[in-house]
Amino acid sequence: MPPALKFGLYIANSGPAATPELIRDLADEAERRGFDGVWCNEHPIPAHEPDYESPPGRPWKLVKWSYVPSYGVQTTLAYVAGRTKRVRLGCSVHPMPYYNPIMLAKSIATLDQLSDGRAILGTAVGWNRQEMEALGFHDFDTRGAYTDESIDLIKKLWTEKTPSFQGRWFSFGEVDFEPKPRQRPHPPIWIGGESKPTIRRVARYGSGWLLSHMSVDWMKEHVPLLRQRLAENGRPDDPIEIGCFYNVKMLKGGKRIDRVEDTRVSGSGTWLSGPAEAYLKDLAIYQDAGITYPILRIHAEGHDDALAQLRMFDEEVRAWL
Repeated sequence: MPPALKFGLYIANSGPAATPELIRDLADEAERRGFDGVWCNEHPIPAHEPDYESPPGRPWKLVKWSYVPSYGVQTTLAYVAGRTKRVRLGCSVHPMPYYNPIMLAKSIATLDQLSDGRAILGTAVGWNRQEMEALGFHDFDTRGAYTDESIDLIKKLWTEKTPSFQGRWFSFGEVDFEPKPRQRPHPPIWIGGESKPTIRRVARYGSGWLLSHMSVDWMKEHVPLLRQRLAENGRPDDPIEIGCFYNVKMLKGGKRIDRVEDTRVSGSGTWLSGPAEAYLKDLAIYQDAGITYPILRIHAEGHDDALAQLRMFDEEVRAWL
């Protein structure tokens, strides 16, 4: 029997419903209701007219609305840390090419100290070429190598007394990097993405794997591949959380949705809608396929609608799992 699901809650730091009040109230509810963690996403400067598709065949301009406006991740999580005592604090994901990894290491270490050891580093290579270029990273094809070097660098800064580093993008002699994170040996590193290189990266660095919505058949093929890669890296028995955004819509116009509709594909802007029974059945299927950590993302029509759907899901779905 698989272990009980842990649930994260996306606290709506981006998208048309995003407001300081909604971020605050979702975080407070996550703490009060016993969710494992609160999560943001990160698209700080999307192109006004996107010229690409993600996934292929699906123009991103059709779903860009779900990322505007976008409240800054680290400031949001620091604010939430000050309001809460228990929930873990993560982002799905920090695209590593958006960052100087030294500064990202400092931000996460600081968050971990200020939150008494609740930070998670969620990162990935990123896919949004236009946004990446706007932030100063222009060699899209090297983003995987840059991410690997950056994670190696972050781990050194977090774990070594006087770290030094020699790499393709970053090189320095011995430095002082304090404070270290509160968690030992370091905060959990969760890797996002669905590609074969991502699976190798999870096996090398990860204590968690972050997915967008993937089919059950895809999960049944790729979760065993992750286990194979973990064994090849000397980690055959290491526990790995497998998380995904779990997009739900239980109300429309303030009324319960009785008919099940599943429009989910990889990415945002799609969801499973229907009554509680639909989610109980669906989550059992995904749990059996390997998901351990759904991150609830509520597609809401506003502040009160989001809180109402959260209450419904928590009391009618999560409580029965």
